[in-house]
Amino acid sequence: MISGLGGSARTSLVSDLHLQASGSPSGAQGISQPRIAVYRPWNPSMDEGWTRWLLERYDFEFTSLRNADVLAGDLRSRYDVILIADMGSNQIMNGFTKGSVPPRYEGGIGDQGLREIDRFVREGGSLVVLNNASEFAIEQLHLPVRNVVEDLDPADYFLSGSIVEMEVDPSHPIMSGMPSRASVVVEGSPVFTTEEGFEGAVFAKYPAEGSPLLSGYLLGEEHLQGYASGLEVHRGEGRVVLLGMRPQWRGQPFGNFRILFNAILYGGPLAEAAPGNPEFWSPPDDEEEGEEGMPDPVG
Repeated sequence: MISGLGGSARTSLVSDLHLQASGSPSGAQGISQPRIAVYRPWNPSMDEGWTRWLLERYDFEFTSLRNADVLAGDLRSRYDVILIADMGSNQIMNGFTKGSVPPRYEGGIGDQGLREIDRFVREGGSLVVLNNASEFAIEQLHLPVRNVVEDLDPADYFLSGSIVEMEVDPSHPIMSGMPSRASVVVEGSPVFTTEEGFEGAVFAKYPAEGSPLLSGYLLGEEHLQGYASGLEVHRGEGRVVLLGMRPQWRGQPFGNFRILFNAILYGGPLAEAAPGNPEFWSPPDDEEEGEEGMPDPVG
């Protein structure tokens, strides 16, 4: 983005560099570079490696966040965004068991680290969790969100390594630039509904009818229909962004990269100014009634 150039100077620059240029809307809001941390456990995560590779390739500046860094606390003074790639809750919380590796590599963030993550969010930070790392955020932070396919038998529901169609809300900054019906990579991905006490916004969902499958294998599409695949949960002064998808899968789905990049850049004044769109999504009509809200946070 270039600002402050007069008409002739702008025309000359575009011509000399053989560029295509377009004007931005009046009142458009600029975005500053956030301070990014990517959680990096000692028990290796292939998806974390692909995530780092992608951010490096597109010149994002970030810090690898080790367990000791989380336990050191005061995360909000150092970072604006913490990104956790696709990995399980046990890998984050517990890591390598005691005695299985040298002492410096043992364990995960544990309860103390969880409290620091929660404090980071409540003080205004953004926690972005990809795919199955959403389970860590939902379970450990007691978010009012449920994965509706978590307990289904593989004989009834199976979706892995596929491309599916999702309906997205292009007015939400995280989906800025995406078509209203987007092709997205998933792999064993969670599917969300909200619980009592939810505050936030859904910005991606599965179509209410038919099969969303575009490529790959899907068994049990009825378990997806109408449910959410991407949302943000407001928490204190910050937010938790849950992406039930693999937008950076092996560095390959170029059409999905912007979802990850937008999620990283989404925060602060941009998030505060984001227009709400409560009409975009509501729980499917057959959603179970009588569900109780999740208990409030970590002690």
